[in-house]
Amino acid sequence: MTGTKVSHVEHTRSIDAWLKKVGLRDEDTVAQAAVDLADLLHAAADVRDLLAQLMAKDLKNQKAADEALQLAANIEVQLFTELKGHLESLQQIWPKVLQELERHT
Repeated sequence: MTGTKVSHVEHTRSIDAWLKKVGLRDEDTVAQAAVDLADLLHAAADVRDLLAQLMAKDLKNQKAADEALQLAANIEVQLFTELKGHLESLQQIWPKVLQELERHT
């Protein structure tokens, strides 16, 4: 994508179209991979933002320390629920993407 912010749905559609262009034909596989990739990027951006907020907290301040704990818990959810699930799904699909790309070389 270019420097403009693209909606999550538009990003998923763009990835879907690219996967079809690569040569993936199974609609379920294409849809799952597109959702996984778009969701991964979205969750990674969330982790980046949460981590920046977390690192800015002054842990000597009780209120900020409480907020830091909540931010760290939110990062945990993103990393080990959202990202992990999509990575595990893509681990099954990605060899098919590589195989199709190899056909173009």
